[in-house]
Amino acid sequence: MFKLFKEKYPDSTISYNTYRDIFNAEFSLRFGLPRSDTCKLCDKYYIETIAAEDQNKIRCIEKLAEAHHKKAEKAYSKLSDDTKSALGSSHIVALCVDLQQVIYTPNLTHTDVFYQRQYSNYNFAIHNLGQNTIDMYTWHETVAKRGAAEIASCILRHITSTYAILKAGDVRKLIIWSDRCVGQNNNWTMIALIYHLIKMKYFSEANQKFLVSGHSFLPCDRDFSLIERKKKTVRIYTTEDVHEMIKSAKPSNPFRVHQMLQIDFKNFDVLIKNLNKNTCKITEGRWLQITADDMQVLRLRMNHSTGEPWHCHSLRKKSKCQQKYARDILRPYELPVLRKKPIAISAEKKKDLLVMAVYLPNQDAEFYRAICS
Repeated sequence: MFKLFKEKYPDSTISYNTYRDIFNAEFSLRFGLPRSDTCKLCDKYYIETIAAEDQNKIRCIEKLAEAHHKKAEKAYSKLSDDTKSALGSSHIVALCVDLQQVIYTPNLTHTDVFYQRQYSNYNFAIHNLGQNTIDMYTWHETVAKRGAAEIASCILRHITSTYAILKAGDVRKLIIWSDRCVGQNNNWTMIALIYHLIKMKYFSEANQKFLVSGHSFLPCDRDFSLIERKKKTVRIYTTEDVHEMIKSAKPSNPFRVHQMLQIDFKNFDVLIKNLNKNTCKITEGRWLQITADDMQVLRLRMNHSTGEPWHCHSLRKKSKCQQKYARDILRPYELPVLRKKPIAISAEKKKDLLVMAVYLPNQDAEFYRAICS
């Protein structure tokens, strides 16, 4: 900036130090690092604004950008409202859920590791907004993948192990906040899950709400940042080290870590096939709801405004399967297991893991030898 200043005012006798002092003292400007995980729509509007030569076109783009930001702000406002409503309440369960980036092991430091295939560990967070408790559900790549069934299975285990079935006349509302990742959160597997939880009488009303894509900074992200910070200071060789790292990432109000076993991951196809999937395009909704009073209806809103009327879609699918499900309520343990055998890893990855095992303590190396055998 000082060089540009001198080019524009070549006769100026101001020194660099003077320029810097004035800039720091007289202007409320700061330099920051380039942002990551930005909103693609905001980036599009920014590029179009730079390229636009007509002021009318610029104003039109600015109006679109302003409307987009208002939607994001409205969603954050509703997240805050749900958090306040759930505080101290036994009738409202507000959860924020998210899957952390893959944690790779072993985290050796020599340069060859950058060219070798490491072992994948997964961590799914369920942050109870009302109680401010954080449960982490972990597994690794031979146990399960990271799709919709895995996410729904973690939530199902959390709900069934934390809450009791409602008694006659009792009410309890579930609110699940997440980003709009179609492969994990915004899909029919999640609809089948909340339908199942209503059917099993864990809740009288279940809501699924999504933040605006690109503006989905959730409380779980703050939890993950603590883990990422801890990861820089410790050696993690195996999945057990991953568990210990997560447990120690937050000394005050520690994360509660639960290891997911293969039997914990359920196949939700038996539930999905009993629902009428042709009723609507659920990826268009920002707020989805099912109630015990009329659980054959999926209510959908395009935004988080309570003033918008519900778009109602029938979930009823007339078939023998639906009639059977209506008679026999499936318990969690009755859902079929997602996979009966461990997931095989490629021969190339086995070879790399065995090479890395040479540099590990004997008990940790044995973990990888067992996986590769």
